[in-house]
Amino acid sequence: MGFDAAGALCVVVPAPGGFSNATVMINSAGNVMTSLVNAIAGYVSGLPVDIDGGLCTEAADPVLFSQGVGITAGGRVAVN
Repeated sequence: MGFDAAGALCVVVPAPGGFSNATVMINSAGNVMTSLVNAIAGYVSGLPVDIDGGLCTEAADPVLFSQGVGITAGGRVAVN
């Protein structure tokens, strides 16, 4: 997965051309494809993903941390 110089996860809106690197869907630049609206269909390495493999995210405060990743009350990865 791609991280910027500050250590933040690089995310983009899903688009055609993504692929799975055995974790979540990423694009050719290494950015994680996210889903802000799709339902959580399952988990990959403990992270919530939608039916297309996009990382389920939400702009909300984390209520717990799983493997160092903030998880919201809705079960999505917390982003800002």
